[in-house]
Amino acid sequence: MKIAKIFVLLCLPVLFLFVACKNDTVLPQNDTLTSIPESASAVTAIKLQQLMDKADFDRVRKMAFYEDMLKDVEKENAVMAKALRDPKSSGIDFSKNAYITHHVSETNPNDQFATISFSIADVDAFEQLVAASDIGEASTLSNYKTIMDNKGGVAWNTQQVILGAGNSSNTSEAIINSFFETTKENSIANNSDLKKCLANSDDIVSWVNTNALAKNPEFKSLAGLLKIKPEDLLNNYMHASVNFDKGEINSASQLFLKKGLTRDLDLFFKDKVTTDFTPYIPSENLGMITSMALDIKGINQVLAERPFGKAPVNNFLKQYGMTVDDLAKALDGDMAVAVYPTEEKEVPKALLAAKISDQSTLQQFIDLATEFEVLTKTADGVYAIGDTDFGMPYSNSYNKPSSNQNSTLKMLTKDDMIFFSNDDTILATIKSGGFKKADRIDNDISDWLAGNIVSSYVNFEFLSDISDLEEIDMDDFKMNFKRRDGKMTLRFKDKEINSLKNLFEMLNKAYLSEKNNTKKANI
Repeated sequence: MKIAKIFVLLCLPVLFLFVACKNDTVLPQNDTLTSIPESASAVTAIKLQQLMDKADFDRVRKMAFYEDMLKDVEKENAVMAKALRDPKSSGIDFSKNAYITHHVSETNPNDQFATISFSIADVDAFEQLVAASDIGEASTLSNYKTIMDNKGGVAWNTQQVILGAGNSSNTSEAIINSFFETTKENSIANNSDLKKCLANSDDIVSWVNTNALAKNPEFKSLAGLLKIKPEDLLNNYMHASVNFDKGEINSASQLFLKKGLTRDLDLFFKDKVTTDFTPYIPSENLGMITSMALDIKGINQVLAERPFGKAPVNNFLKQYGMTVDDLAKALDGDMAVAVYPTEEKEVPKALLAAKISDQSTLQQFIDLATEFEVLTKTADGVYAIGDTDFGMPYSNSYNKPSSNQNSTLKMLTKDDMIFFSNDDTILATIKSGGFKKADRIDNDISDWLAGNIVSSYVNFEFLSDISDLEEIDMDDFKMNFKRRDGKMTLRFKDKEINSLKNLFEMLNKAYLSEKNNTKKANI
């Protein structure tokens, strides 16, 4: 199919984003941003010059995966192979930014289309690449050429190339054409918030707005049910960025939302986790941990203000003399979940800890659950939960627990905390007073978790222990979010080289491993 071949053509410049040779020219301003129509719902700027500076194409070109790829392509398409060997020969201008855009229909939010645009340095060279790709005959319009399929296509002139694809044939051609019909007055480049977003110096920068959804009748009706005014749906923005740094990849995001849009959202969460969970979280063999600050009373308020929001649950609880208000009174909302890998890929050990707001009210729920045999008391403050194996599936990644590993989910209440775990040792230690300081999670992890609405930490050794993945060269992943901003960090084991370069090293390593395994299988 033509569209499949268009995607092959699309893959080339995407690959070039990361493997193009270094260029020391100053980043120019006259790139394809001014051609993007103002109706775009999202724009991602790929700052090619910075990525070129961080990528080592000469090294990548000598890697086994790249050399073998070139050999295979050479047999089928010499022009394509030349472009892979020397990206400049593609005719694309790598001294300028590339832009990925997302378009959402104002009448149907399911009708979406994505494009990637590049500046052209040599149109003749690019047309040779298009011809070699065998994606069809080009139609010449007023000031550009185009090759279209049902749901996508490619179009270009002497200044730019646009590649796009979507899930509907109704709008694909119109959106691609709009890049060549956009004027200075109706370009997305005029948007002041977009200018603010693109002003930062990170490698990849993304900008999202809500305007297309705000104009959609179905979305406006849904917003009305949520008591959101139509004007509050307009001009809300998100900024996000990615930076390839030495030894790690860093990402950050910011939300710029109107108060009318965030009133209920803010009620779902407290400002931050204030409970110190460290006495209950052992550090040994920690695979991952997530903490969260839900606002139980705020959620209860949102439900109370909505028609039938609490009615179904209230009607059920009233049979037993309880209400949703009682549930909101019982729990504080601070919680943490920690997971620990076990030997031989058995079901991981896990612990959920939550802060109790009102012990006596919670005890009423516990007594009710005990009466109906949902809980079975096994010791003072300790309850077994039905006949469960912690809800973990047994698959290629997990084996059924051996006879010496406890698999029953149990609950413990102690002081102003409630705990759930499938590991008796963890619960017994918590019941006896908690873990010693030397055995708790370290300051690096606890500091990362503190002061945020949501925070997570993942040790990549954990992923390799519980899955069929071979050893990976990543160290850990950290993420946290506050009210209007968040950040993520992916750290590599090798802290001395740039993370982008490290990704290619990992890719080549995985390729060589797979190639070696294939050879052994054929012996």
